[in-house]
Amino acid sequence: MFTKLARLRKLRWGELVQLPLLLAGVVLVDLALAVFGYRRTLRAVERLSQRNAPQVGNLTALDRARRLAWRVDLVGRHGPVRRSCLRCALLTYGLLRWRGLRPILRLGLPVQPQAATFMAHAWVEVEGAPLLPGDARYTPFIPGQPPPPL
Repeated sequence: MFTKLARLRKLRWGELVQLPLLLAGVVLVDLALAVFGYRRTLRAVERLSQRNAPQVGNLTALDRARRLAWRVDLVGRHGPVRRSCLRCALLTYGLLRWRGLRPILRLGLPVQPQAATFMAHAWVEVEGAPLLPGDARYTPFIPGQPPPPL
């Protein structure tokens, strides 16, 4: 409990004020997934977050992207909507595109899958790096190839 409060204290004022907006974003993505499904929600996110002049990635942009992904994950874990990596990843993906970055939305499986469970995961990468530390434990699906056996 105290470590979570300590993390919140490390947020800058602008980041702290942004949390209710991120919460609303997670709720909107949840609603869109429920009503329209994944493909139509993804198309809407991409259409709404379209930018003409993408930024060139640098360390500052990557650090800001990681901080944004952490805040979205925080709101996803403690908000009123059932948390899922897909909701958080779609919101993070859209916000980073809107900021002019070139994120990649990934869907995949654990590098070392558990024998009896299917655990797909969604995450966002910028400049080839996953934004959250736990996302490095997953390998993306490759289009046209079957997923690895469980």
